[in-house]
Amino acid sequence: NSLDMDLVINMETYKSKKIETQLLDLNEEILMLRYTVNISDARRRVKELILPQFINIVFSLGFSLEDLIEAYFKKMESNYLNPKFM
Repeated sequence: NSLDMDLVINMETYKSKKIETQLLDLNEEILMLRYTVNISDARRRVKELILPQFINIVFSLGFSLEDLIEAYFKKMESNYLNPKFM
C-alpha cells in the first residue's frame, strides 16, 4: 500500500484545533463508515475525509512521513513474526 501523495500535497488546511478535538473528529468519521452501504462511497470517505485528518494529526504531533513509514513497516514485521497471524 502506498500513500497517495496527492493527499499530502493538496490536503485542505484545517483550522488549528486541540489534538483531543481532532482525534474525536477522526473517531466520529471512522465510526460513521459502518453506515456506508456503497463501497465506492466508503472509499471516497476514507480518501477525502479520514486520511487527511489522520495525516494532519500525525504532523500536528511532530512526526514526519518517514516516521510514519518506519512505524508501518515495524508493525507489519511484528505481525508477520507473530504466530497468531499465521
